[in-house]
Amino acid sequence: KLRMYICCVLSILSYGNAAWKLDDDTCWSLRGWNARCLTRITGRDYRAETVDPTLDLVMYIRAQRLNWLGHTLRRTGHHPAKDIIMKMETDYSLKGGSILMDAPVKHDMEKLVESAHDREEWRARVNELKSQVYKQ
Repeated sequence: KLRMYICCVLSILSYGNAAWKLDDDTCWSLRGWNARCLTRITGRDYRAETVDPTLDLVMYIRAQRLNWLGHTLRRTGHHPAKDIIMKMETDYSLKGGSILMDAPVKHDMEKLVESAHDREEWRARVNELKSQVYKQ
């Protein structure tokens, strides 16, 4: 049931998540909605799914966003999404909810692009987030 939930529901829910601002209010709403869904799927208590979810939806989305960011930063030439990201401020680590919230902190955007070209390091960051999605 959980795999069906991920494939059929979360894939549709998370479409376009790169444009979302994952601030505290958005994360709170997503966690509440996810807890209600997981309560029906797993049969666990709502409070249990809220405090210690079977599947952490926010981490799932953060991993997807970081993966998308790496692909976008590695694009060559001019691409609208990459152009927008390159115009973001370099103090992105201070801005909660930004698409750059899980990216490695660099002094300028060019250094972040260089970091994205190291696919193994970037994949390790994405996998670190993915490891926190499922309850151990």
